[in-house]
Amino acid sequence: MDESERIILKAALSPTKDAADGWLRLKNSIDQSEMPNLLNWCGGYIYKNLKALGIEDHYLKGIYKHNWTSNTYRLQRLSRILTEISKVSVITPIKSFGLNSKHFNLGLRSIGDFDFFFDLKDFESISKILKEHQYKLFMGISEEELKDKIFTSRGSWSYKNGPIDDLDLHWKIFDELTVQQNQELVMNNSAIKLSNWGQYREMSSELSVITISHHQYLQGGINFSALCDLKQMIDVSDLPKVYQLAKVIGMTDILKSQLDNISEIIEDKEITYPKLVPSIKSRNKDQILDFIQEATLRTPGIYRLWLKLGAKSKIEMIFIRFFGVFSNPNSYMRRAESFVEKTENLILGSGWHYRYPGNDYQWSTYPDTRVVIQSVDSKRLEIVIQLDPSAWSISVPNRIECFMNGKFVNTFDKSQNTVNLTVTTRTGDNELSFRSPKPWNKDLTGIAYNWQRLQMPVKSIKAVG
Repeated sequence: MDESERIILKAALSPTKDAADGWLRLKNSIDQSEMPNLLNWCGGYIYKNLKALGIEDHYLKGIYKHNWTSNTYRLQRLSRILTEISKVSVITPIKSFGLNSKHFNLGLRSIGDFDFFFDLKDFESISKILKEHQYKLFMGISEEELKDKIFTSRGSWSYKNGPIDDLDLHWKIFDELTVQQNQELVMNNSAIKLSNWGQYREMSSELSVITISHHQYLQGGINFSALCDLKQMIDVSDLPKVYQLAKVIGMTDILKSQLDNISEIIEDKEITYPKLVPSIKSRNKDQILDFIQEATLRTPGIYRLWLKLGAKSKIEMIFIRFFGVFSNPNSYMRRAESFVEKTENLILGSGWHYRYPGNDYQWSTYPDTRVVIQSVDSKRLEIVIQLDPSAWSISVPNRIECFMNGKFVNTFDKSQNTVNLTVTTRTGDNELSFRSPKPWNKDLTGIAYNWQRLQMPVKSIKAVG
């Protein structure tokens, strides 16, 4: 954080004459075109604080009016579809959308997309309405992939209709908790309200604080854009209740670090950055089974049994010999778009993570990730795997083990960004598996559990021979 960003944040967080004077000096010392991007998040808050001090700032008033006009326009565009959705599901607005209440107004900052939590049992009804209004799943994924891969790997996904209308559906608010735990948290910390588009659930101020804190943390340890929202909600919340919820979710230390940051900015002290990795407990073997992508497997029951028996190579070889490869070569992975460049004789199998916008690679995940190699006869092939060096250097596993039809082939570590393997195929479908030793002993709970599941960032896999 540079000095101009600190001044902006202080003016947004502190309704004092000292903070206001700092902002006015900054505004008069640099060109408006050179203002930090942070002002997009803080301008409305500074305007509100200055007005409380009797100071009129036409530049900030313009930002405030722009936010209000833009947000109001987008909400009006969504009013019709939200009315229809509210007839089949009582949704809970969250994050920016959830702050549209007596404690927040639409001029304080712009709203990027409109997030709401819903009961997963209502998905089919909501999805039908979205399709009727020409909304499409983000990144063009299929509904089959959404249910099989994304429902098991994360807690939300977007539906978009053109460049403006963007609804982000959450079946979880906190990815690291189960669907049922999320549902109970919302039911116990919200109340039914009525809006101009129908009934909805309004989260308590305390749950809003934890939701903002959680989202802020996942944006990165040195990102401060949500601190204004956090301070706004903390001021109208019961702090002991906030910490009680934080303890349930396992992010007490994270929240404390963020609140310390707010105090340090207001008091012009050096900032203590939040810890990047919170304390977490180990996830047991049965919980790892929750991540299995059923539709990408030929025999999900056999695969589960193999995992429960310890994912041993000898057992895998026997199962593959009698039942065939675990992955389903004709699943949606054959049709789904991928960032992994591959030769024609390869098909992505089970275990591949969903795509991330802007990446030119795709992650493999725990418990293991598979590639199907189709061969017309028995022959030796050279497998060349290209990893993304930057992402691979900071990923969790120290090494990856490779197995061909259950037989150990080779292992590699962080010293290699390009991996070369020699394998022997047999006629028909063969399966190359990437896994880290005993994945169920890894720590896979806590706020960063999705990151901990990622295995290796694959740019390309090529099989030649």
